[in-house]
Amino acid sequence: MKRYVCLGLHIARIEIDAMLVEVLSRMEEVERTAPPEWLASNFISGPRTMPVKFRAWPRRG
Repeated sequence: MKRYVCLGLHIARIEIDAMLVEVLSRMEEVERTAPPEWLASNFISGPRTMPVKFRAWPRRG
């Protein structure tokens, strides 16, 4: 059985990593405002929502 692999998979991972590094580097004083709501699934497990509040630093450069 042949599997399809997206040709943009690797660049998408690099882009997501860069975005998360930038966003998380600007977040300060992160605190949860409500308990997380978990996704109940046999395929994917993780938080469906996790409300937080934070103060953002201004953009660098």
